[in-house]
Amino acid sequence: PIGAYTASGLFFISGAAAYLVPALLLGFGLGGFFELLAYLQRRALWAVLLLAACMGMLDLYSDTLKLTINQDSGRAGGLIGMAMNQWVFGHFGQVGATIVFATIYLISLLYLTNFQLGPWFRDWWERRKAALRAEPAEGPALEEALERRATDLQKQSKKLQEQIETSG
Repeated sequence: PIGAYTASGLFFISGAAAYLVPALLLGFGLGGFFELLAYLQRRALWAVLLLAACMGMLDLYSDTLKLTINQDSGRAGGLIGMAMNQWVFGHFGQVGATIVFATIYLISLLYLTNFQLGPWFRDWWERRKAALRAEPAEGPALEEALERRATDLQKQSKKLQEQIETSG
């Protein structure tokens, strides 16, 4: 009965976002045991923001989703999602609130997962540039790429000759 009452209360308060609570608690619990997930112990604020954004978004589209999780709650976002949309995010309209909730959700997910967006983007950009240099098109672009490659090889050759002369 304790689990059933806890689940009922959690669904009443947070709606369908209650399904995120066990996953978040599991992640925080594993953070205490494994060094790889230890950073999660300092990220509780981002978990709360993720949960709040999920509640707000679910409540925002509650009529469209038609989720009946708990007969007492009535809304997919629960009591908190309904209150957030009624008092704060309802002033933005559905599109504006969706943009705000999606932004909060993505930012909190980035911080929770420890994903490094900047280094990933820089690496992707460098790989993209290297692929464009490695596979030139036909015609003049191919000739320009070959000339650049020849110039690069000449520079490398000069550097290697200088290193040989200084070491020998």
